[in-house]
Amino acid sequence: AADQFSEPRGKLRVTMPAHFGRHCVTPVLLKLARQYPMLELDLSLSDRFADLAEDGYDLAIRTGALGDKAGVIARRVARQDMVVCAAPSYLRIHGEPRQIEDLADHQAIVYRRLGQIIQPWLFAREGQPVQEIIPTGRLRLDDLDAIADAAADGMGLAWLPWWLVRE
Repeated sequence: AADQFSEPRGKLRVTMPAHFGRHCVTPVLLKLARQYPMLELDLSLSDRFADLAEDGYDLAIRTGALGDKAGVIARRVARQDMVVCAAPSYLRIHGEPRQIEDLADHQAIVYRRLGQIIQPWLFAREGQPVQEIIPTGRLRLDDLDAIADAAADGMGLAWLPWWLVRE
């Protein structure tokens, strides 16, 4: 009887954001699946907010603010470091922002999900309140890879997760 509890087994259904899941979570879960052959994974990589009970998920991994979801128990497991980045070609033409206030003088490549307001760029400094900047720019995209591509192509500044641009 004790042997049946010695390793994870059964089905684990997890939903997670597409990009974060692909870059950060899926590699860890695949390693876990290799280690435990009795573990069955059912993974959904989607930016759609799933209803855990209705859609039958055991776990939802999300980035950003949760909002008020009745009946959902949420725990912060990590912070996502964000960085402002741009192509050298953009910086040669427009100059490099030296402080947060300089961002207002630049074109931003803005992340916005359909039907949602533009999210502020947040800058935390030790011992000071978080500073918010509402980015302005003529490019609004709902795909992080497309934003990274546009930034690499010199279209403006992008505020992206470190895990996406670290390489």
